[in-house]
Amino acid sequence: MSLIYQIPRPALWWLLLAQAAVILPLMQYLPLWLLAVWALCVGWRIQVVRGVFDAPKVMVKVPLALCMVAALVLSYGKLFALEPLVALLLLAFLLKLLELQSQRDVLLLLLLGFFVASTQLLFSTSIIAFLYAIISFTFLMAAFMALHTATATHSFWHSLKTSSVITLQAIPLALVLFFIMPRIGSLWTVPLSDGSAKTGFSDSMEPGNISQLSKDYSPAFRVDFTDKKAPVQSSLYWRGLSLSSFDGRRWELPFQDRDDNIRYRRIAQEQKKLNYDWQVDFASYRRKDSSPYIDYQVMMEASFQPWLFALTTASVTAKDVLNTPDYLFLSKRPVSQRFLYQARSYPEFKRQSQSLGPSERYQNTLLPKGSNPRASALAQQWRSAGDSDRKVIANAMRLFQREFTYSLQDTLLSELNPVDDFLFSRKRGYCEHYASAFVVLMRAADIPARVVIGYQGGQWNDEEKYLLVSQADAHAWAEVWLPEQGWTRVDPTSAVAPERIELGFRDYIQQSSTSIEQNGFAELRQSPLLMQLQMQLDAINYSWQSWVLSYDQDQQMIFFQKVLGGQEHWRIVAALMGASTFMLALLALWLWWRARPEAPAAELVPWLELEKKLAAVGWNREPGETPQQFTLRIAGQRPDLEVLLERYTKMAYTLLYTPIGSDQHQQLLKDLAGLRNSIRV
Repeated sequence: MSLIYQIPRPALWWLLLAQAAVILPLMQYLPLWLLAVWALCVGWRIQVVRGVFDAPKVMVKVPLALCMVAALVLSYGKLFALEPLVALLLLAFLLKLLELQSQRDVLLLLLLGFFVASTQLLFSTSIIAFLYAIISFTFLMAAFMALHTATATHSFWHSLKTSSVITLQAIPLALVLFFIMPRIGSLWTVPLSDGSAKTGFSDSMEPGNISQLSKDYSPAFRVDFTDKKAPVQSSLYWRGLSLSSFDGRRWELPFQDRDDNIRYRRIAQEQKKLNYDWQVDFASYRRKDSSPYIDYQVMMEASFQPWLFALTTASVTAKDVLNTPDYLFLSKRPVSQRFLYQARSYPEFKRQSQSLGPSERYQNTLLPKGSNPRASALAQQWRSAGDSDRKVIANAMRLFQREFTYSLQDTLLSELNPVDDFLFSRKRGYCEHYASAFVVLMRAADIPARVVIGYQGGQWNDEEKYLLVSQADAHAWAEVWLPEQGWTRVDPTSAVAPERIELGFRDYIQQSSTSIEQNGFAELRQSPLLMQLQMQLDAINYSWQSWVLSYDQDQQMIFFQKVLGGQEHWRIVAALMGASTFMLALLALWLWWRARPEAPAAELVPWLELEKKLAAVGWNREPGETPQQFTLRIAGQRPDLEVLLERYTKMAYTLLYTPIGSDQHQQLLKDLAGLRNSIRV
């Protein structure tokens, strides 16, 4: 068996603990078979330490590494995306455990561990993820300390204590660098795989899509209203997309708008002309001082989709964001990281134009030929009775209110004519069922209509005064064209379950109602305590995101202006040097404080005072000389002091070595002080 490098046992255990801490948060994003690879590597290394196995040879390591890379490609279908690249880095971190031939290899493994531990922040930037990363770094530092510490003189936990102190000492410097160092964007951009971290819905809708989100309480975005007041739930319709193309089952964007890049370029070119009615009307309305508006800030989670969310008829302040003709917002690039934007909504705005273009009218009244014939016949019956557009709308709403149930159950509809199946057989469903059926009825009655998807409502956080909109708040409703007021929102869900709109989704399902139990919402209930804890945790995350993650270049410039009085380079350098000097001064003061001599015991003070008095005239106690020997030596030179020194020595010995009460102690100190004053040197 060949000689191999043996890692000190404490260093090995800390290294394995650090690897476990680094791997754990990544397993929710990476293949679980990586855990088996880690177990194999750990088992092999332990056997090497025990002297049972040799370190693997090159003929074993190379095929093993190639097989692992091939497994990654098979798992993801590609290698150049975020998850496979992180998995590749993690794989290197695991396999390196097999070839630790020197202390240099261990140091390289630990350095690689710091990079891998940082990758968890690519997937989550919450304060919990940040604190967990700090813990991972501390474990890695503990392994580093154990590698350089003699095991005979320090315990296993000494390495953790030392690494924790180093981490705490680094925090002030990290804070200074955070505020002062230039803020730059990501050094790289790696696309996520198709199945990860997307928003609650895509650019299409069919029965069952949105109801699947009802159990997902992860945040979609948070809204900070300028007035810090809880808004009325029924007014919170967060528009995301309007879908006008229908194939009998699925609602989609028009064919010409399905490519986001082409759509963005087309709208951008049209807006340069600034001659469209919707632009002119909206711009002139916003210039009126009397126009009521709502100001708010939206912190949107990464959706990896290009659309943003806002209330009705809003204007958004954000770079590379377009306002579309249907008052929606399209970003030039998908929202791949948390995105902050300002918005102002004008809830009372009405378009002045009273006509709808021929092509737009055709698009929003088109139905597939022969699909859902019973729904079409019902709408045409209403229309043939001479009913107006508003009367047809009222007929549909009364139908839903009278015969239908809001439910998560029985959401599967017929493939052939799903709207007919819903209207005349099932008569129960979720918001997308009602929105789809309503728009089909309107189009069959020759009323332009479209489906709008977004979010409705939200949970108000009373501690931090913001609105949390979760994926469970995803909602679908309809918009119809009325000549006297343009596109008008109509929500069929409000006819079936008005409490859903008035209370918001979470509060609605918390009601103790038999109908809720029977319609599939009971399992969505949460205890009040759990809901309160979730909101408190979200408030902490929101504060973290607002004050830390949103500290970009613009915020840094504002900080420099407020704190430093300007943005000039010399001010920044002076602030950095001043902060560094201050921290070094604090460190020096702390080191001095630790090295300062300890105050002598109260029993020694009388003798030390006598030594000080005698030293003033040249009598110093020699090393190893006892107090009694010292006083005898002085008495030999000054016989007139012999009695006083002998008495003082006996009293000092009594104070040091004889147990006495507190009253006697104080009296003895007083007598010693008087005797010391009587010694004339």
